[in-house]
Amino acid sequence: MIKRKFLLAQMLGLVFIGIAPEAFPQNNISVAGGTDTAVDSYIERIAYRKKLDREFRFSSRRTFLTYVEGSLGAWQGESTRDNGFVSIGLRYILATPLYALENIWFEVGTGPLAISDLRLNDDESWGYKLQFDSHLGFVFRFKDSDFSIGYGFHHISNAGLGDENHGLNLHMLSLRRHL
Repeated sequence: MIKRKFLLAQMLGLVFIGIAPEAFPQNNISVAGGTDTAVDSYIERIAYRKKLDREFRFSSRRTFLTYVEGSLGAWQGESTRDNGFVSIGLRYILATPLYALENIWFEVGTGPLAISDLRLNDDESWGYKLQFDSHLGFVFRFKDSDFSIGYGFHHISNAGLGDENHGLNLHMLSLRRHL
């Protein structure tokens, strides 16, 4: 069932790009997967990222580029529930190349994440359908290629909005296609 939800999410995302590229122009598309062994869960996600015109200059050598990213995710946990859930997220991201290694980028981002169910497993509840996804990551951009790979550490929680807030830490790998 979860794989059908993820396939549907992918198709909706591709249709969205095909119908309205000028309304939501992208500079990359990514497919990612991640896991959190503490609660035996995993996520598959597709995301669309757009570079914004604004840059933050912290020093003469350090400028962060800004991005906005929309994502659709399919979540699954090991439990008797076995139905998983779907998420929709929007994040604001700052990214900069490392000093001497221009093809390796550091990024940090945060934003809201809406989930379709409060439970991923039998033991814990997310407490609220509005979550917040914060991440730190690194991206390796292949030279003379439209592709890059990335690693991100994500912390997802409801920031105390719900009665329960166990939070979740994910390690995610991504493959990106630059447009």
